[in-house]
Amino acid sequence: MADHYFGGAWTEIKLEILKKYLDFYTQALKNKPYELLYIDAFAGSGNRSEKIPDAPLLGENEQKLTYDGSARIALDIERKFDRYLFIEASKERCNALEALKQEYPSQHIRIENSDANQVLQNICSNKKTWQSQKYRGVLFLDPYGNSVEWKTLEAIASTRSLDVWFLFPISGMNRQLNHEFEKIEDYKEPLAKLHFQREPSFI
Repeated sequence: MADHYFGGAWTEIKLEILKKYLDFYTQALKNKPYELLYIDAFAGSGNRSEKIPDAPLLGENEQKLTYDGSARIALDIERKFDRYLFIEASKERCNALEALKQEYPSQHIRIENSDANQVLQNICSNKKTWQSQKYRGVLFLDPYGNSVEWKTLEAIASTRSLDVWFLFPISGMNRQLNHEFEKIEDYKEPLAKLHFQREPSFI
């Protein structure tokens, strides 16, 4: 299993809230004529690792703790989704997701080793599919930095079928802000792609 180090205590709070929401969501729609989808756009490895530093004065060595990530949490809820889509750009983490998939042979799980923006824009652009009113789902967007493009959000909104959890990386955006759009440096292109207009508008 690939160790995926990120987050802290706040991450566990966030994922516990997500779990409760998914439980409520699938319960609320259990008698509706929809095929339920769960999409995790930055799925990671399915687990989260954290190192607890050693404390020599207390005679404690460094510890590695492993917690369930969003993908595993979604698979473990009581009332399952009909289909799961896990998107992850890292090949190593995708391999871990493939191993996770083997633990749930009765679930319909698809794993995409690709850029989340491309995959989501392709899926959401299929108007015929979404207009059929056959599908409803939850999309979990917890990106690595400013990874989500405005075009992706527009595509998602056009489906009118997905409940979206977008954990907006406001701290990362604040670090990259500039008063003049034209002066945003090239390496900060993800922030530029998140801007849907170049000139401010006032009502």
